Amino acid sequence: MGELEAMSVSSPRPKLPIVAVALLIALSLSMQAMLVSAQSADGRATFHGNPARTGEQPGPGPEGDPTLAWRFQTGDAVRSSPVMADGVIYVGSNDGSLYALDAETGEERWRFTTDGPISGSAAVAEGAVYLASGDGYAYAVDAETGEERWRFFAAELGVDPARL
Repeated sequence: MGELEAMSVSSPRPKLPIVAVALLIALSLSMQAMLVSAQSADGRATFHGNPARTGEQPGPGPEGDPTLAWRFQTGDAVRSSPVMADGVIYVGSNDGSLYALDAETGEERWRFTTDGPISGSAAVAEGAVYLASGDGYAYAVDAETGEERWRFFAAELGVDPARL
């Protein structure tokens, strides 16, 4: 089973840098790293916080001793790195679902299910969450409702569905 935990610290949230929208091709890469995401003023968020994927954030780090704020159980392993935008954490699971979780409480807002594992990190821009699934499709999902906006069969371009 996959599990996502959030830690709470006693410092104010630092301002985050502006980030560019991740290309759908970037979703096909295997991303095996810790949660490091950033959100720009226009609501865009991507893996490791910026197009260079450096994970760098300006400002002071958290202070105090972190404590477990919440825990969320998925139906299988979590191989993707979560991305946070507008107070929502988006994370894919090998159970084929993309989860939208309230960042403060860990409560599930919605779940979008595909026919394959989601092992790459999502990208969020302009009210949509972009993701790729091992079923061979790239998806755009409404960030507020979890409803599918569109899907594209990326495997027909020669992309290995196992790498999506």
